[in-house]
Amino acid sequence: MVGKMISLHRRVLQIPLLVVAGLFAAIHLVTAVVLAVARPDTVPMVSGYVLPVAAGSALLLCTFQHTGGAFEQALRLGRTRRGALGGVLALTLLNGASLFGLSALLTALERWAAPPLWAALTGAPGYVVGTEGRALPAPAPGAPAVAPDPELLAVAGAFPWWAWLAIAIGCALAGFVLGALMQRLGPKVLWGLWGAWLVWMLWLYSPPLRELLRQGWVIPAAVLAVLALTVWSAWSLLHAVVRR
Repeated sequence: MVGKMISLHRRVLQIPLLVVAGLFAAIHLVTAVVLAVARPDTVPMVSGYVLPVAAGSALLLCTFQHTGGAFEQALRLGRTRRGALGGVLALTLLNGASLFGLSALLTALERWAAPPLWAALTGAPGYVVGTEGRALPAPAPGAPAVAPDPELLAVAGAFPWWAWLAIAIGCALAGFVLGALMQRLGPKVLWGLWGAWLVWMLWLYSPPLRELLRQGWVIPAAVLAVLALTVWSAWSLLHAVVRR
């Protein structure tokens, strides 16, 4: 069952990987042009921040598609609801592992291969990998000026491992819940989500909401709400009515 669902949805598994790889290539193409033209002495490594966000967004969309589309397709092919739900979870795990695995590999590749290439583009004699900018100490009165460091500083940065895990789990659960809502309520749920998004954006920077978000109980309450929605989503799919 799971093997058939994976075979039927190969494109859904492959296209997000190409998107993440293409984003990585685009980032470094733009960086190469900037370095060749402007020749700065410092350049940041951004893949460790950009790629997990891109992978999480792709995982959310893929999980939404699996839950709302692949699930009903499996039922129409005669599979049980439990088997179809297992297939959806397997597709989601495979999507998440491949997307975040590729993102981690590309981030490591950037850390290993990009600094010497960047140094060559800027004409620097060498490079140093650091985590923050190097500030030269001010010379003492009467002392000769300190010559600037000719080496290129490549500033490494990335989300910590737990943030990668939180992004992956959060986006997978969000896609699962949204897909279950779509399966249960139909396309009209998109209008509700759009309205909720508009309200959120209008109130995001309002003082009352910002003060509310600082309360210590907000995060535990949000986690419990997400878990409750996830349980409801699984229950809803196991009792789903397939529209012919």
